[in-house]
Amino acid sequence: MMAHPFTSGPFDPMDKREADEPYFTLLARDPAAAILVEVWAHVRSGNMGLAHAALERLDSPLSGFDPQMDHDGQIRSAMGVANQMTGWRLGNLCRPDPEKGGDL
Repeated sequence: MMAHPFTSGPFDPMDKREADEPYFTLLARDPAAAILVEVWAHVRSGNMGLAHAALERLDSPLSGFDPQMDHDGQIRSAMGVANQMTGWRLGNLCRPDPEKGGDL
């Protein structure tokens, strides 16, 4: 269970987050949120076919998903967070570890 305002679950990342580590929040009211969380779970468990199938459900008229324009401020902000996450990960997790002989 991930965290929500009332409980903290065993997989709550906010307690483990580095002070400068970027993060992104999805709320249940976002029509894409549940599917994107499902996609994350499928990708992390190596089930790419199921991840693609879940993403295809966003194209369904029943999903309630209404895409925003690429130039929308919220979209640009999300892309900025994604770029910050990539930079943070490369700068913090992909450094050679001198205690392990320089291996990643």
